Amino acid sequence: MTKVGRGPYKVGLAKRAEILDAALQEFSVVGFEAASLRSIATRVGITHAGLQHHFASKDDLLLGVLLAQEEADRQFFDADAPLDVDDLIDAYTRVAERRRSTPAWVRLWISLKLSVAAQPEHIAADHVRRRVEAWEQELVDLFDRAQREGVIAADLDCIDAARGLLALNEGLMIRQMLDPSIDVDGPLRWAFAQLHPRDRR
Repeated sequence: MTKVGRGPYKVGLAKRAEILDAALQEFSVVGFEAASLRSIATRVGITHAGLQHHFASKDDLLLGVLLAQEEADRQFFDADAPLDVDDLIDAYTRVAERRRSTPAWVRLWISLKLSVAAQPEHIAADHVRRRVEAWEQELVDLFDRAQREGVIAADLDCIDAARGLLALNEGLMIRQMLDPSIDVDGPLRWAFAQLHPRDRR
């Protein structure tokens, strides 16, 4: 049986991805509040109405950008894979490397967190809070499992470790925005190495 509409569907997905990338660039340069759908449409080479065929509003477009980045991060972690501290380090630093390759995302994420802190009703507030809590819980769950399997120190406070690593990562992202030559992997690998039992550090 012949499949119908696969061509237009694929074209639609490609155009949607192109719009999301253009929106990420626009939001990161001028900020979400100052960005306009018309300007983003111009970046992609389509009309305002054409963009609204994919995203009805700027709010919808921002949420689309955030969800796309969330999915891109998710591919680096396999919750069911065998645990090893070195594997955790490699996965986490790959995420850091991906973010370094998309500085527009780093600028947008940092600016959104500051906006949400200042404006609790911000359109991205729920997503930002959910992602921060989810990242923390994912690390806590991984560390808890690693403790049970004897991979990391038994006396480690998993919550403190997760929060500390996330804070370090975001601090390094900001530092690298100021000085792109800063080494991010080194401090992250050092921090993860502290998870080892003391006799293996």
